[in-house]
Amino acid sequence: MEVSGLAAAQDKILRGDDGDDTLRGSNGNDTLIGGAGNDMLMGGINSNDLYIFARGHGHDTVADASYYGNKFSDILRFEAAHSKDAVFSRLGNDLVVNAYGSEDTVTVSRYFQSSGNRSVDFEFSGKTLTQEAMKTVSLKVQGGHNGELLQGWGGHDTLTGGNGDDKIYGFGGRDTIIGGSGDDYLEGGINTEDTYIFAAGHGKNIISDGSVRMDAFIDKLVFESVKLADADFSRNENNLVIRAFGLEDQVSISNYYSDSQSQAISLVFADSALSLLQVQNIAQNIV
Repeated sequence: MEVSGLAAAQDKILRGDDGDDTLRGSNGNDTLIGGAGNDMLMGGINSNDLYIFARGHGHDTVADASYYGNKFSDILRFEAAHSKDAVFSRLGNDLVVNAYGSEDTVTVSRYFQSSGNRSVDFEFSGKTLTQEAMKTVSLKVQGGHNGELLQGWGGHDTLTGGNGDDKIYGFGGRDTIIGGSGDDYLEGGINTEDTYIFAAGHGKNIISDGSVRMDAFIDKLVFESVKLADADFSRNENNLVIRAFGLEDQVSISNYYSDSQSQAISLVFADSALSLLQVQNIAQNIV
């Protein structure tokens, strides 16, 4: 079913039925309630629209924007849901919000593409996440079966690559980055405390990261389920290479020998941990 607001300047309440609906607002400040089904909701550009979601509303998509700064702002209201239970994910340039479990999601189309697509507040029971608060919300980003570009945002994000050769960028915040299988390029962000997790079968990964303040920001590289004695350290040009799972899997710390900022990293194994200084000592004594 398709429902449209008819009068261009009037505020409307648009409701869907139990099917997959398309709701189109007018130029007024509309209220859109998709109901059950997987709905497309479009309140209208440059207006103050209210989108209401509840448990059982399915997988909905919101396409809206404002191009007049703070003049217009939409609200996404999640009834009987708490912000602490909500999971925010990034899928390309879309923001996906899961506030009621796996069966219900809201996708905000092109949220990360431009500031105009982020003119929206997220309203939960007892708390509203404003546009400013959303800049540091923690995201979950999951790759697929092909090599992909995965990007975080300003919060403490968790980014997990898929089966292909991924390029993963954490940006701001203390991110956790897991390349997964494939030969991945991993960049958490300068001057943050990122954690990289590496396991058997993860292929040949490159870490490009660092800090100009080693007293405050040190990254961590975790080798899962393997002991320090199993690790082999070598140098390839200006890169520090670590193999802990045989010859097929390795991590290269890019520019470790040519840029002191790239040395802001510690290592964690199943039986021990190496501080930044201990890693530097090993690297300096490689023949």
